[in-house]
Amino acid sequence: MKGFFYFYLIECLDAIILKHFITLLFFALWQVISGQSHDLEVSLIRPVNGFASGVQFTFETGFTNNGPDTIPAGDTVFFQATFNGQPLLDMGQPITYRYIFNQTLGAGQTVSTSRQITLIGGSFGQVNVCAKITEHRGVAAGNE
Repeated sequence: MKGFFYFYLIECLDAIILKHFITLLFFALWQVISGQSHDLEVSLIRPVNGFASGVQFTFETGFTNNGPDTIPAGDTVFFQATFNGQPLLDMGQPITYRYIFNQTLGAGQTVSTSRQITLIGGSFGQVNVCAKITEHRGVAAGNE
């Protein structure tokens, strides 16, 4: 009886592993067949000359599709402003902004978005301001 149980358990585990392998194989195949490929880049447009603490400034970013395929309208990108390499915080949590592409972005095209930000406290003097993409959702990103 012990031998039968062991054999049955091994057969069940093999079936589960095979099922997951087949699922992963079909997912990988779907990614290849869908053919969507893009390289999304974020760049800082403003501020270029720094800013003063306590004064409102414009934080403007550009999103460039380096191709080769288009990014469809409705795709969403989440991004953060970083100051001296650290994300902008509110109550100790990183602030993440969202941009929804309102039109198709072809290879080589750029779209920009801006927001008004006022920093209270923090560093004085030269501050290195950047933007970074934290997530991309939608058809071009391979998810819905």
